[in-house]
Amino acid sequence: MTVSVAEKALRLLQISVADIAGRENHVADALNAALNSGRAIDLIFAQQRFDNLDLHTRKRIKGHAINEAHTFSVH
Repeated sequence: MTVSVAEKALRLLQISVADIAGRENHVADALNAALNSGRAIDLIFAQQRFDNLDLHTRKRIKGHAINEAHTFSVH
């Protein structure tokens, strides 16, 4: 089974959230649930959780994700 680019992007975001905000963070948990279930409602819930993070934390996650993306393969 191949992993889609969207799934890889979500995994990268989940890893970045976990590394910056902590593995037990509610956002990381919501992203993990969305990845595991594949349900749209879980993805919406994860997005809402992420959007509720403060701006500084989101910017740190973005920077971390960009750095981590260099080691991810999309093929």
